Amino acid sequence: MAEIYDQDICLYNDIKVADSFMKRLLGLLGSKYLNDNQGLILENCKQVHMFGMKYPIDVIFLSSDGQVLSYEECLQPGKVSAYVKEAKWVLEVQAGSFKKFQKNQSQKLKLKV
Repeated sequence: MAEIYDQDICLYNDIKVADSFMKRLLGLLGSKYLNDNQGLILENCKQVHMFGMKYPIDVIFLSSDGQVLSYEECLQPGKVSAYVKEAKWVLEVQAGSFKKFQKNQSQKLKLKV
């Protein structure tokens, strides 16, 4: 498990880490929902798909140093996200939950494992 911080403020404290091909491939498939403190972070990822998903999610693309590069709110089941070439990490969280934390485009997040 991991946690996501913005400076010293914990935004999400129940984050699963997908750091292998199989974990990234399976992602959130099989889950019924995410609580507002939960999510999944995918390492070495530049795009996600929602095939087989049952609920929408927020998708946040991060650089290797945690800078928010792009954000897709409420990506719907069956859809594919944008391809973000510069992304190193993708954070998937409950739909609508990131909006309350988003400050600006140069915002940086920190992953604590």
